[in-house]
Amino acid sequence: MNADGTAQTRLTTDPANDDQPSWSPDGTKIAFHSYRDGSSEIYSMNADGTAQTRLTTNSNRDLNPSWSPDGTKIAFVSDRTGYGDASYEIYSMNADGTDQTRLTSNGTSDDEPSWSPDGTKITFTTYRGNWEIYSMNTDGTGQTNVTSNGAGDYASSWSPDGTRIAFVSGRTGGLDIYSMNADGTGQTRLTTDPAYDYGPDWQPDADSDGVLPPEDNCPLNSNSGQENNDGDAQGDVCDPDDDNDGVADGTDNCPLNSNTGQENNDGDAQGDVCDPDDDNDGVADGSDNCPLNANPGQDNNDGDSLGDACDPDDDNDGVSDASDACPTTFGFADRQGCPVGDANLVELHVVNQNKSGACPGGAGSCKSPIAAAEVRVFDRNNAAFQTAYGSNPSGTIYNQVFENDIGRVGACTTDAAGQCTAGEEATGYYLVIVKFVDGSKTVYTGKPKSPSDFVGGLATKDFQVLKVIRKDGSVQYSGGSKTVVSGSYLEIVYPEFAVWEDMAAGYVYPFIFTSDSGWSVDVCAYVPRGYAIVGVYDESGQLVSDSRCTQAFVTGETKVVAYEVVDVGSPEPRLDARLKVKHHGKVTTLDLSVPGIRKAKGHAPRGPLASDLVPLAPVMAMAFLSVGGLWGARSRLRKR
Repeated sequence: MNADGTAQTRLTTDPANDDQPSWSPDGTKIAFHSYRDGSSEIYSMNADGTAQTRLTTNSNRDLNPSWSPDGTKIAFVSDRTGYGDASYEIYSMNADGTDQTRLTSNGTSDDEPSWSPDGTKITFTTYRGNWEIYSMNTDGTGQTNVTSNGAGDYASSWSPDGTRIAFVSGRTGGLDIYSMNADGTGQTRLTTDPAYDYGPDWQPDADSDGVLPPEDNCPLNSNSGQENNDGDAQGDVCDPDDDNDGVADGTDNCPLNSNTGQENNDGDAQGDVCDPDDDNDGVADGSDNCPLNANPGQDNNDGDSLGDACDPDDDNDGVSDASDACPTTFGFADRQGCPVGDANLVELHVVNQNKSGACPGGAGSCKSPIAAAEVRVFDRNNAAFQTAYGSNPSGTIYNQVFENDIGRVGACTTDAAGQCTAGEEATGYYLVIVKFVDGSKTVYTGKPKSPSDFVGGLATKDFQVLKVIRKDGSVQYSGGSKTVVSGSYLEIVYPEFAVWEDMAAGYVYPFIFTSDSGWSVDVCAYVPRGYAIVGVYDESGQLVSDSRCTQAFVTGETKVVAYEVVDVGSPEPRLDARLKVKHHGKVTTLDLSVPGIRKAKGHAPRGPLASDLVPLAPVMAMAFLSVGGLWGARSRLRKR
């Protein structure tokens, strides 16, 4: 039957008595005593009752079978020497009944054989002047009294680890359970009830690991060391989750280390918490400066505790690598993490001659910063750059230079204020190009610079884009140049380069003046043979003069003088101007040049430019401008 009493099953059906069952250690056989053949014999059968086989054949009594721990032998009691109850002796035989061998020859009763767990000893009860427990070797030698007490001692039972023997003794007047060491020492009374206590039996060591329940944390799995990784009630050999992380050991990539999420950085068979090399780069995690990022060379640019592969700031300058334009060179936050930088300002100047509302309040002109303009910096001394474009490429190919990206050393995108700083590793001979997209039109404008432009590690450049909305609604773009007359302040913005598109018959050249005080401006313009100035207009498109010279008064405001030039046969357009600045009788003259190019419809102007691109760069120039300061202060000229 089951241990709980269920599934009771009859195994023998003989009308004679069948008793004293004894299980084989492996649980496949049962030895028992039976009278079925007219005498007291030992039989064996399978655990289900089949294959019942007689093992002893003797006219006397054979009884009390006891299996050896390895299941190869059976000890039993027999009186086959013919002396009756007083002459029971201990015998042994093979499990199949062969090789029956007498072990004791006492002439009195020897009974109740019990094997030691290691199969080297048999204890038994014997009457040799008194009932005692004896021990002997399995061949019958070395018979030794282990109880040596004047009262009766009976029914020995070995502990599973073989170190103790439980037995029954009448030494206190009744029958109680005692235990002792295997050599008979340390005899200890275990029960004290006045009733008779008999038949001691040890809780088995089912896994034969020498540890008994309840101390055995895996009673059915050998675990002599009682290893218990997670400290719960189950030892490791029987615990389905040794680290108690909710992941069964069979699928846990770290069965002895809690790893609930099963993190496995390098995708090998070991999870991160137990993998000695989480990034599989050949460097143990304990000495790896980036244990989760492969870094076999242990590169560490800034010498801190983090290697480059995992350091968010490889140069330790406070600018994360993700946004650092010079990630391995110490720099400054306002220069994209680089030692030097280009501080750029990009502005749009609109002349709205048809009053379309492009300027606030219906004004004829306005200025605003350009946001989201792309700025790129190119090294003009870069060998690949020089091979492609030379040292000073023409503005007609700025679109190619920008888009092909050869020799680029820095870049930035302007913010809402039209400003951005492109960081660079060092000063140099550079070309800064700005790309501005306005609807379907793309404008490229640029300026060269040299190491002398860097002051305190920053080179400041202003970029102007001019947009003229003519009275007929047509729109023309150009890059702009800005000249500042200081002392008091007068800013002059004018086209840097003119592209006559689609065989246009005319072009408007605006001069935009902005002052902080009163100035008189005399402007005279000149065009080459084959072109004619047909009129001078203000910011509202009103004709103010039909000659090449005009005058404007600029008093703390912005004024526009716009020359309209038509083609009457010249090969390339050009407009020249001369500026005279007078303060306290001192006159300074500045020549301004607006070179140009004609772009035939469907063709690029003097270079491979797309039809929607406006290249802005100097080619030639000349014109006359006279600017008189109405209020004093020393004046000086600077061009930005």
